[in-house]
Amino acid sequence: MPRANTRPGSESKSFASLRMRILWGTATLLLFSFLSCSKASDPNTLVMIIESSPTNLDPRVGLDAQSERIGELLFDALLTRDEHLNVQPGLAERWEMADPLTYVFHLHHGVTFHDGRPLTSRDVKWTFDSLLQGKIRSTKSSTYRSVDRIETPDDFTVVFHLKEPNATLPWNLSEGAIGIVPYGLLDEVTTLLG
Repeated sequence: MPRANTRPGSESKSFASLRMRILWGTATLLLFSFLSCSKASDPNTLVMIIESSPTNLDPRVGLDAQSERIGELLFDALLTRDEHLNVQPGLAERWEMADPLTYVFHLHHGVTFHDGRPLTSRDVKWTFDSLLQGKIRSTKSSTYRSVDRIETPDDFTVVFHLKEPNATLPWNLSEGAIGIVPYGLLDEVTTLLG
């Protein structure tokens, strides 16, 4: 009866290939068993793997990809963007343009920061005033140069008054552009996050 594989040495190549696969499989299993022997992590600790360290955790300052990605995880923005990049509600449940120079944002109730402080319009005003008044030095300040002033008629309403019409303002108030920080926060973002 003829054999399926009649070339000399083909059985030894097949055996060598099988041995190599078994060796790699064993090495992989050993590696994973050593990794699983590490000490259990603290359930209150978030562990992330990123390509490089962020340059700044303050969403008003960090410009590199890692800073912006982590900033999005730590600080929400007034608005978000959907899968088609359309601006959607974020911390602001709704907004309207009263006229070409005035945007009015209405904040969600019951939102808190990491430390339990409630989010108010004062925090939103502080976030942008700290940039516009130079309390925080950041190249992001130029993005908001069309903002003349910000008013907070109550704890859940923020009014942006512009110097000139700016159709991109909602986009620049959305995630990835800037997150809202607690009132009074200057350079102690790392302290706030512990």
